[in-house]
Amino acid sequence: MDKILIRPCQKGDEKKIVMFHEKACISYSSPEFWKWKYFENPVGENGILLAMKEGMIIGMIGGIPTNMQIGSKNIIAGQVMDLNILEEYRKNSLFINMERQTRKIILEKGLPFTFGFSNKITLRNRLDHLVSSVNMLIKPLDIASYISGKGIPKPFVNLIEKGFAKLLGWREKHLESEEVEIVEINYFDERFDDLWKDSIKGEIMVVRDSVYLNWRYIRCPQTNYKIFAVEKNKEILGYIVLQIFKKKGFNYGNIADFLIRFGYEWVMDVLLSKAIIYLKGNSVRSICCWIPLHSPFYPLLRGKGFWKRENPVALTVRLYKNEGLSDLLKDEKNWYYTIGDSDNSLIPRFVSN
Repeated sequence: MDKILIRPCQKGDEKKIVMFHEKACISYSSPEFWKWKYFENPVGENGILLAMKEGMIIGMIGGIPTNMQIGSKNIIAGQVMDLNILEEYRKNSLFINMERQTRKIILEKGLPFTFGFSNKITLRNRLDHLVSSVNMLIKPLDIASYISGKGIPKPFVNLIEKGFAKLLGWREKHLESEEVEIVEINYFDERFDDLWKDSIKGEIMVVRDSVYLNWRYIRCPQTNYKIFAVEKNKEILGYIVLQIFKKKGFNYGNIADFLIRFGYEWVMDVLLSKAIIYLKGNSVRSICCWIPLHSPFYPLLRGKGFWKRENPVALTVRLYKNEGLSDLLKDEKNWYYTIGDSDNSLIPRFVSN
């Protein structure tokens, strides 16, 4: 029997990763996607390990370097992702051996900590510290279909639908009175670097400068994003990133990311209204948003009809170097996260235009 070889992921492995991913996750992907994810990351090279047998991948583990802002400092950390081993190889010591080699790579690179968004199965197999469950909100947009099944007469259903449309129309009028403009974004220019410096932040978050945003949302293959920003005198006051994907033949939407300039909290209201109009116009059944409970925008989403739903995904961290970060990292109140921070949203799906 051929031995199992554990080695770093290299350029040229993309097609083999596609085959492994399809078998392990029952999900279609492309070589271009994995090339973008592992080899075009502006922060640096990946730390992915592959378990090989007979020339084929049977397991993956590791992550990518991520530029993080911790308080007033920028720190490069590791984001754990794509941990998977084919079922028939999970009962031996393969996972332990891959974990041991991954730890060695992280220490050699000098990364102070790793973080990730883990499902319950992954979390059981790791030694990471559980920070918290990821807070998830859902807003149904197909109002008529939802409430018609609640025994409400059709005339009342129509009235509710009209009231919903009137509310959104009011938001657009409000927008005009502020002398600002909503624009579609196809490239993040230097104005978004200025936004990042003056934005409403958490103590711990992924750095959202123009380099990162262009890599993450503009150049990502197979995942189509719609991006809107609010401008005032050419200054960017905030942006929102939307994703539409299909599930069982229906369209669903994600609020993948958002960032708002400090002192312009009302811009989030404007962008949410725009997002709802856009997604509803594309026959989206519901919108999903990840947002920490302590976010200043959490009450706004709840007021706009977003409901809290249980999420099987958890935020986890593992500390490798003692730099006084332990208490800070382990407190969920310090984190700012969105769906776009997670590799969950990086899994390719067929999406609508």
